[in-house]
Amino acid sequence: MPALQARRKARKARQQEAQEEMPPEHTLISEPPLQLLVTVDEMARMLSIGRSLAWKLVMSKCVDSVHVGRWRRIPVKSIHDYVDSLMASAS
Repeated sequence: MPALQARRKARKARQQEAQEEMPPEHTLISEPPLQLLVTVDEMARMLSIGRSLAWKLVMSKCVDSVHVGRWRRIPVKSIHDYVDSLMASAS
């Protein structure tokens, strides 16, 4: 039993040392990875629309899409262009 307590104490000490070595959380802020292509489902979530409407936008070529292998992907720039066109037509 004393050996188990000693191991627990040593593990706790290592954890505390590791936490002290870590910089404060606010210094760990980094840019999210730049994503150039998204799936139709991701586009639907970005635009707060359903999957069916997202597919209609792709199939009617309101939003450009590309094939990567056998998968269809939407360039993020195309989504931004679509939103810009919506805003232009609204004003």
